[in-house]
Amino acid sequence: QIHSIYRFITNYHHHKDRMEILKISSKVWFVPPKVSKVRWLPPPNSSSNSSVGVVAVGSCDQSVNRVYLYGMDCNEQNTTYDPRQLCNATVHGCVSALQVTKGQQGGVTIVSATTHGNLYAHLIRNIDAFYAGGPQALDPESIDIEYPVLEEANSWKKSLHKGPITSLDIRSAENQVITAGEDGVVSLVDLNSGSKLLDILNPEGLAINCVKSISEKRIAIASNVLSICDTTAGTHTKIRPENKKTYFQTVAVHPLQRDFILTGTNEGNINIWDLRNNAYPVYSRPVHQDHVWEIQFNTTDPDKVVTCASESLCALDFNPMRTTIPDFGSKIKKGEKYGILHTELYGINSCDA
Repeated sequence: QIHSIYRFITNYHHHKDRMEILKISSKVWFVPPKVSKVRWLPPPNSSSNSSVGVVAVGSCDQSVNRVYLYGMDCNEQNTTYDPRQLCNATVHGCVSALQVTKGQQGGVTIVSATTHGNLYAHLIRNIDAFYAGGPQALDPESIDIEYPVLEEANSWKKSLHKGPITSLDIRSAENQVITAGEDGVVSLVDLNSGSKLLDILNPEGLAINCVKSISEKRIAIASNVLSICDTTAGTHTKIRPENKKTYFQTVAVHPLQRDFILTGTNEGNINIWDLRNNAYPVYSRPVHQDHVWEIQFNTTDPDKVVTCASESLCALDFNPMRTTIPDFGSKIKKGEKYGILHTELYGINSCDA
């Protein structure tokens, strides 16, 4: 069985008062494990223009599942080296959620959750030395490069949820992790002390598909409804889809304008909500043909968004302050591939921007 990592290069087209689907070209690499989650690692400040990148990958459906780090050649003009596995760490269960956070002291931590109900925090050692090596660090014959190491800093084994963990998010400023599970519970954990700070029960009493931190006090909980929870007041504002057969699969919060959130549904729709007036979405279109697994904002340019479903990946130019957004859904329905990459052989499980 062959599994792959895609690297997408997007050509953005800027037009006033428009939301554009973007043209995508791609490079595909085949890697040994079955990939369930993938996340880019932020480069050190001193190496922000590095020509190599590091990707964290979580595996699933293996006899022993792991979190891997792969080094990648980021030279768009001439990719010399294939991705190289740098290190890995064993986890128990399929990796169901994966996030990367940069600590106040500059260290990078990978937080992963599994279907066995376990949560792990792995600190990455020696990452600066790898970036400093440049593309030569990916050369299989290199012997003088010091490679990163994953060191388990903390773990919570079946202590947070009664069943699989389905989603996690990180509050970097507070160094806290929010987890959600099939048991309908949201937990807040302190990464430093390892203590559980808070438990929130989904007001619908159903399994939770996704959880995202909006602010220090607000959390978005996605299931058959979208619940905006005020953790201080203990109140919930519920947003229900118009169709009773529709449910919310994933959520993304705009990095700069936190009142704007994007949701992906089981029917392939992308919705934009303004939480200051959430009676109706300000935008709703069918972008995919199946469950939207993830929505990711570009960390360096928040107006760039990537969405993925099993059959396709889509790159969007998004600005919530624009008032006119054209209906591009019909263009996709006709089967045109402008701005959307269809995968005919390998399903997409995860994306990052």
